[in-house]
This record gives sequence, C-alpha cells and structure tokens, in this order.
Amino acid sequence: MTQQFMTVDCVDHVATVTLNRPPVNALTPEVFGEILETFRSVAVDWDVRAVVFASAAEKVFCAGADMKAPVADRNGPEPTDRGRLARAA
Repeated sequence: MTQQFMTVDCVDHVATVTLNRPPVNALTPEVFGEILETFRSVAVDWDVRAVVFASAAEKVFCAGADMKAPVADRNGPEPTDRGRLARAA
C-alpha cells in the first residue's frame, strides 16, 4: 500500500494514523481514498487493538474539502457521487 498523505505507526497495539497534507490537511478524493484504504488495513491487523487518528499539522486537524481540487463533471458520461468516498472513509 503506497501512502502519500497518511502514515501508520503501531506501538503497544495502538496504531497512530497521521494525516499529513500540508498546510491544513485539506481533503481531496485521493486523500479520502487513502483514509479508507488505511483504516481498512488497520481494521484487519490483529496486532492493532486501538487506533488514534492524528494530524501532522500544527494548528488544525483538518480544514475540510480542498476547494481548489478538480470537480468531476456531474453531467458527464459517468456522473459521480462526490460524497460517496467521503462517507465510506
């Protein structure tokens, strides 16, 4: 699993999942995908008994949606539910 925005460290059965997308951890579909993939991975790890979701940013946990991220064409050949991935994550 290649992670660009997430790191996972497990110490004493506690996994710390850290979101790292400077400067304010704004969320894009790629970040939601990594969150989903990461939590699915730790959910099946028998060494993990608890998970802490942390932020690498100093003053914020997460700013929310990245307003500069490209938006899928809702009227295109494959309309997308932009919130589906967020809900899954």
